[in-house]
Amino acid sequence: MGIARTVTVLTSQSPTPLRRLSRPLFLLCLLGVIALTGCATTPATPTEALAPIKGAVTLPYVRAEGDQFMVDVEVNGEGPFPFIIDTGATATAIYEDLAALLGISDGPGRETLVRGLIQSQTVNMYELDTLSVGDAINAASPNVIVLPKPERSAQAKGIIGMDHLINTALVFDLSTQTVTFVPGKAFTPDSFRGWKEAPIDALPGASALYGLHFGEIGFDEGPAPALIDTGSEITVLNWQAAEQMRSVQAMLAATARKTVVEGVAGQSRPRMALGVEGLKMGQRRWPIHSVLVLTLEPLSVIGAEDGPFIIVGTDLLAQTSFAIDFHRDMIYFRPPEIP
Repeated sequence: MGIARTVTVLTSQSPTPLRRLSRPLFLLCLLGVIALTGCATTPATPTEALAPIKGAVTLPYVRAEGDQFMVDVEVNGEGPFPFIIDTGATATAIYEDLAALLGISDGPGRETLVRGLIQSQTVNMYELDTLSVGDAINAASPNVIVLPKPERSAQAKGIIGMDHLINTALVFDLSTQTVTFVPGKAFTPDSFRGWKEAPIDALPGASALYGLHFGEIGFDEGPAPALIDTGSEITVLNWQAAEQMRSVQAMLAATARKTVVEGVAGQSRPRMALGVEGLKMGQRRWPIHSVLVLTLEPLSVIGAEDGPFIIVGTDLLAQTSFAIDFHRDMIYFRPPEIP
């Protein structure tokens, strides 16, 4: 079979203005400040604030082995099956074991080249009859990509990508272990007064990232684009971002001299875990946090300029309840001091 379509990928399962994205398919895997009102009140839980909103659907979630959020999904009327909510993927995907079980992969499919910052591979795309996530998402004849099952995803049977999330706001309530899908135009930011917020939008220069949203993480030498990725269990920095941090420059230089490896593809640095201080996204600050530094493919793969880059995973995002508003391009974090 010939390759029917090329799909750019950024997945971890595996300081310029931001602008909106164009629409090509892409699989993957902030510094506006608003004054806080001292007398603002915060609902007891995020879910309570959303209850009056027409069209809002609240569903229970469970945490996957990597701590991502999973909800029940029905495929072609079968299930439910646990799928990871993955804001770092533009396309919805089914893992090979479920595709085989339901007979989805019995046909030839459409051969698709998936390219990304961590890996590239050829996979098949299929058209389903239906895909539904409770009453929140009901799609007829959706396209899905069939992917090999990640080693650390024993429970998950697939991922819900931005092709089904782009017109919603997602509110992850850690106190009730639920996620609420809110129609984008119906989402009310006033319900989240007192929360820490940060703007998110498209990556400048990247034309193949339909639906993906990026913030800016600030550290020593200035901000770097940061993908909001609920499909990643850990926050990842590329080497360009790590090398801009004065606190780790000396350590990185010493380590690099000892560990740069020669291989058939040239020199390659191994991955490294670092404790990083003072990460900040908009009004949200993390005093110290462990991140993973590894070699990512050049950002030119996704049509963006090369440079420092960060993937923000659930280890940072989900320390408190949070909400992602894809319609108004904003992310909200419930302050740790609010019970």
